[in-house]
This record gives sequence, structure tokens and C-alpha cells, in this order.
Amino acid sequence: MRLDRATRRELIVRAAAAAFSEHGYRGASIRDIARRAQVSEALIYRHFATKEDLFRAASQASPPARSSVWPVPGALARAGGEVEFLERTAQDLLSAPVGSPGWLRALLYAVLEAPGQAGRMRDAVLGPRVQAVVQCLGRGVGAGRVREELDLELAARAFVGMVAWAGLELQLEGGADAADRPERDRLARGLVDLFLKGVRAGPAGAAGGGAR
Repeated sequence: MRLDRATRRELIVRAAAAAFSEHGYRGASIRDIARRAQVSEALIYRHFATKEDLFRAASQASPPARSSVWPVPGALARAGGEVEFLERTAQDLLSAPVGSPGWLRALLYAVLEAPGQAGRMRDAVLGPRVQAVVQCLGRGVGAGRVREELDLELAARAFVGMVAWAGLELQLEGGADAADRPERDRLARGLVDLFLKGVRAGPAGAAGGGAR
């Protein structure tokens, strides 16, 4: 049966995601990807002009389970306050690497072999969360709960980076056990408490106050 263009493209992207996960950006060849997808190399180049384009499509097609715990769009409006929103966001970030170990392997390969591509992978997954945290902190500033002189973008990147790194450590240390929810929730609460102690308005250590 003749496959339509969209279906062929999806097969190529899936094959590329598997190859990049197993062999990294440099190690994965177009020839191997073509063999996995059961298409010709020429057909791959009809869909993707360069290997870099194919890598970008593969990394965006198989990211960690996005928003598996706390969907980013509209989440801030449903949250009762900064603490709840940040805790749920942290839980989501801590669980994300477990959802797609292949994506994580591809990311680690890219860090070593193609830093620019690694940055794009990071931004595709973490970028929306950073912006959501910016909005969350901005709402806190407006309510007087967060310091008004705070650099919101910097603070949001610091929070997301801190939690993402903790999630990676969980994955490296515990493998499948990293998905243990009680441990993940405990870590999320601790990270949020630590972060809020630095951004809360008023006396230091007042992180426990404010709306939840």
C-alpha cells in the first residue's frame, strides 16, 4: 500500500528518534535511519534538507511526557496561588524524564556532540514552563507576595533549571524507581520552599505565607 507524505514523514521521524537515542547525533547515520524506516536516503532528504533538520524534528516529536501531571496551558488560572502552581509544575518536571528515557539519552548525546541542538531540545520542553513560572511570579508581584524588584525571567529560569536538574539526578540515581510519587512530591515541596524563601516579599523565611 502506498503511504501518503505525512505517514512517510512520521515513519522517518520515529526511526530517527530511535537511531539518535541509540547512537547520538554523530553516530546515527542517514543510511541507518533509512533502513529503519524502510525508505531510501533520497526520500529522507525530500522531507529534511539536512541531518540537523531531521534531528530537530525527532527531538520535538518524542519529548518527555509533557504536562503529565499539571498541564501548562491554563494551569495558572486554576492554581490557588504560587505555592500550588510551583509544586505542581515541579512534580511535572520531576516526572518528565521517566516518561521518555530515549529522549533523555538523545539529549545527553546532544550535550556532548551538538550543544546547539541540545539547547533547542531543552527550550522545546522547558521554555513553556519558564514562561508559565514568569506569569506565576508576576501575579505574585501584583498581589504583593513576591518582591517587585525581582527579575522574573531569571528567577523562572533558575527555578525550572533547579527542578529539571533534580529530576535528572533522580533518573540517574534511581532508574525506574525515580517515578516513585511520594519521593517526587517530597522533593517538589522542598525545592519550592527553598525557591520561595528567596523571592517572597517581606522578612526572610516567610515562604510559608501567602495564598496556596
